[in-house]
Amino acid sequence: MHKDAESWEMTLAECGILQRSTVEESDNGYVYVTIIASTSTTPDDSDESSEDLAMEIFSGVEVSEVYIDHHFDGGGEYIGTGATFVSLYDKCVIQFQDPELYDAFEPNKESARLDGEFGEIDWGWGEPLIHLFSLIKEAADTAGSSLANTLLLSGTSEVYLQRIYEPEECRKLLPQRRENSDYELWDNANPAWALMARHTGREG
Repeated sequence: MHKDAESWEMTLAECGILQRSTVEESDNGYVYVTIIASTSTTPDDSDESSEDLAMEIFSGVEVSEVYIDHHFDGGGEYIGTGATFVSLYDKCVIQFQDPELYDAFEPNKESARLDGEFGEIDWGWGEPLIHLFSLIKEAADTAGSSLANTLLLSGTSEVYLQRIYEPEECRKLLPQRRENSDYELWDNANPAWALMARHTGREG
């Protein structure tokens, strides 16, 4: 399901977080969604709001890659943790970023109004606290809690979750295939996921 920027804005308003988000369409056909919220990185930890958010955000989105980023300031002090979900098929990049990284972020009044009018998820007072375990488990679905926990426990940006699209491996793991113009996608009921080494561009 390919959502345009306007559709994404409505989804975020229904989640009550449009006022803390940005949505941009790029020349490469991707929509970049950035959600500014505090994140919990405790493995096997969840809450109802985060589960509801995961279902709303990822319904109809086939996530291909999941990254965790740990951010530090110039002095090496930990600032916060973000997560990025990439969908090659649906052409969107969904990022969750700590508000400390966006201290100059100013939500507009229209976004706040839409959050109040459509917001179906109640975040209580203050900024949303989003549990990444819920998001990873929902996005990678049958990768389940084991890989989600492993990714969160890694405590590093050197690994990420990747859905396996390589035809030879998929033929062994997922015999049912769907065709589309961009990728050969495989049976959604049992997606294949793997924990991969992340290439930073600094390798020799």
